[in-house]
Amino acid sequence: IRPSFVYQMLDEVGYTVKAWRADPSRKQLAAYYVSDDEALTIAELRAFLAERLPAYMIPSYFVRLEDLPLTPNGKVNRRQLPNPAENRPELDKAYIAPQSELEKQLAHLWSQTLGVTRIGIEDDFFDLGGASIPAVQVVAKISDLYQVDFPISSFFEHPTIAGQCAVLEDLLIAQLEAMSDQEAAELLAQIGD
Repeated sequence: IRPSFVYQMLDEVGYTVKAWRADPSRKQLAAYYVSDDEALTIAELRAFLAERLPAYMIPSYFVRLEDLPLTPNGKVNRRQLPNPAENRPELDKAYIAPQSELEKQLAHLWSQTLGVTRIGIEDDFFDLGGASIPAVQVVAKISDLYQVDFPISSFFEHPTIAGQCAVLEDLLIAQLEAMSDQEAAELLAQIGD
């Protein structure tokens, strides 16, 4: 899928790309929880809820708290709950910082799209709060930036930066091998910007 085609499709259905991140009315479920079990993982919570709830009711964010903030009346003080989208959520995998330039660029694209500031190369896009439309946006940005046809199926098959870097590197190598030396030099200069 060509990136311009994706943007055209989104435009035809009345969706503007900037609306995903900039729209404060965008609703996503967040689960705030307190647990004495240090070994309890987000994957276990998701699996537990997936057995009992439809997919649209599974929270995008899980935030572990020491204690729930309460009002003087003993109710949960929602105003004191942290914004779940601003920081990297608690995930099953340890944070591994992007090292290569390609990893850093993809982490930046994800960060812009998801509004999450700290993204590791083994973090799953969907565990960070991503969904189908933001995935399409990232694929379009990758395809535009690197001038490749990055398949949307590859994004879903490899929802980590490390996995997507491997796919992207293979695509770039195949593209470079099919070019003349001058075309390859021009593309590499363009990508480096």
